[in-house]
Amino acid sequence: MEELKSRSSALASQALLDGKQEFVVQEPAEGLLERTQAVFDRGKLIAIHGYRQMAEGLGGGDIAKLSVSRSAVSDYVERLGQQLQWHGALSLDYVCQEGGQVPLFIDANPRLVEPMNAALSGVNLADILVQVSTGEPIAIAKPAARPVRTHMLLMGLLSAAAARKKRLDIVIELMRAIAGRGLYADSREELLPVRTDFKCLGPLIYGLLRHSSTPKIFQTLRCSIP
Repeated sequence: MEELKSRSSALASQALLDGKQEFVVQEPAEGLLERTQAVFDRGKLIAIHGYRQMAEGLGGGDIAKLSVSRSAVSDYVERLGQQLQWHGALSLDYVCQEGGQVPLFIDANPRLVEPMNAALSGVNLADILVQVSTGEPIAIAKPAARPVRTHMLLMGLLSAAAARKKRLDIVIELMRAIAGRGLYADSREELLPVRTDFKCLGPLIYGLLRHSSTPKIFQTLRCSIP
């Protein structure tokens, strides 16, 4: 309430509270950040997948994820797609409050956003989107049968370097990932699966070399990410 009064006074001092300007006032939403991704075929929900952000990286991105299935979220997304007669991909971020049945949606994008957690859970949203785009007949995809943990090591290394800008932090994060501990326990790599694709070693090694040679570069990087 005090902040609202302060903001109002500041706007009044700038002669902006003249009845002609419009402002949006909202309260902060506290809870767990989760994301849901869906594919529609002319208003019909074909596939949907959700995951929780287990660790935040640079710019608010995800280092680690855990797939989740929430019927309340699916119902809202399905109703939205039907009303809009949506055709294609739709991704939404929301805050899930403890004990709350109503998700607090905070962002929406007309595209798929990092669909690898879905793919590793058995819901290949990218492939389904291609089939919908080409007009192929497609059955409604079943949701993931069990929770799946995934991560992006490169994002973890970037975040570790940006946190304190020390080489030791980078080494510790890498060792934690190799040992499969912490956020990396029972988790699968999304971006650079070096065990199945050795070419992924290229960008990973490059990133490690840049981390080690100029760790202060990530202070600038962190400031430049919105």
